[in-house]
Amino acid sequence: MGRTPPVLKSLRRKLGKSKILNTPETGVVYSSDVNWRGNPPLAVIFPECAEDVSVAVRIAAECGTPVSTRGAGTGMSGGAVPSNGAIVLSMVRMKRIRILEDEKIAVVEPGVITAKLQTEALKRNLFYPSDPSSYKICTIGGNIAENAGGLRCLKYGVTADFVLGTEFINPEGDLIAAGCFTDYDSPVDITPLLCGSEGTLGIIVKAALRLIDAPQAHLTMRAEFTTAIEAAKAVTAILNSRYSPCIMEMIDRQTLKAVTSFIKLDISPKTGAVLLIEYDEEADINRELGDKTSQLCRRFGATGLRIAESEEERENLWKLRRSISPSLTRLASGKINEDVAVPRGRIAELMSFVEALSAELNMPIPTYGHAGDGNMHVNFIFQKEDPAQVEAACQGVKKVFTEVIKMGGTISGEHGIGLAKRDFLPMQLNPVNMTLQTDVKRCFDPGTLFNPDKMLPPREVSSKHPA
Repeated sequence: MGRTPPVLKSLRRKLGKSKILNTPETGVVYSSDVNWRGNPPLAVIFPECAEDVSVAVRIAAECGTPVSTRGAGTGMSGGAVPSNGAIVLSMVRMKRIRILEDEKIAVVEPGVITAKLQTEALKRNLFYPSDPSSYKICTIGGNIAENAGGLRCLKYGVTADFVLGTEFINPEGDLIAAGCFTDYDSPVDITPLLCGSEGTLGIIVKAALRLIDAPQAHLTMRAEFTTAIEAAKAVTAILNSRYSPCIMEMIDRQTLKAVTSFIKLDISPKTGAVLLIEYDEEADINRELGDKTSQLCRRFGATGLRIAESEEERENLWKLRRSISPSLTRLASGKINEDVAVPRGRIAELMSFVEALSAELNMPIPTYGHAGDGNMHVNFIFQKEDPAQVEAACQGVKKVFTEVIKMGGTISGEHGIGLAKRDFLPMQLNPVNMTLQTDVKRCFDPGTLFNPDKMLPPREVSSKHPA
């Protein structure tokens, strides 16, 4: 047996063995997220309070051991994958919730499951709108770190729009308050810097989240179109008409084909694209908006319209959207899911470009996503055992990024940069912006203790997309 590293000896002495795992099985589980596999962690620490996190960070800093923070591991960009020789702080035991009904604020720890917070808020007729697709298992800490989006961000915004304050641990192990947790008259609020920082600046141990009044009614509808271009034009028309859907999802032909081979759906095989649209105003307003939206969809070529008349029908309509990810996974051994975003008026151009690229590469590229805010998921489907297909997929990703940037868009709408897009970031940001990003990291974490090698490219680029 090898010698126990000093950092582990200190952690066991200060935290106790019950909060530390370093078995081979643990290393396998905690070395990856949904898409990326990295180095096995030196150990996984399960803190139960802010003081545990502080102790672990101080010991790691003294031993020069990097630290990666992890929620539920549902990320898709490698943000929670540990660097070589790192310890992982798994925040799943820190899951306390306190809801202040009069203030409409939830004070939560980072391990709280997003769906759990939503349920607790609804019991008080309050609402936490953020809803990443993995909301049933992902954690609030991970949502803040990645600035998660989701289906409802068209109307309500992303996670950062609901974060009022945080408490976090810095690389020295100190507890720092920001936003509404501070007791100064007019402090500089650094909360926005932490939202989307992917665990590279500090470790969040508490957050205050804004809640709103719960919607009283929903109207959900599905519109079928012959082509994705028609559907994209309908999206632009609906938004220009000042209607306010809380959700507007678009699904192209290739995605529909995959889903309908996975589950039974009453959709015509001639359908080239589908829009799923939901309103959450008062019932009378929902009906009026549904009628007007139906008329607009027909004007832009909708061949089929269906409005849910019951909660069961509503669930059936959303079954289509929820079945996309498992159905695409069944198509081939390799899948790259990119989350690009373009100005909403250019979605049609993006869809045309992806269709042409699919033909050029002779590769399925199912595309779907949050059309209401221009955030589309472009999926490259290939056999990862075939080097030629792997190379074609990687080149296709770069072509999509290049085109999206030309359109005034971004290479990541909600998945984050992490490892997946780290080396592509200079395509998006000029040298001055890259220097600013590096300076922020150096200011918060001069020793590069937290999540090293994430977001910002190293001097020598060597990583490759996980095809």
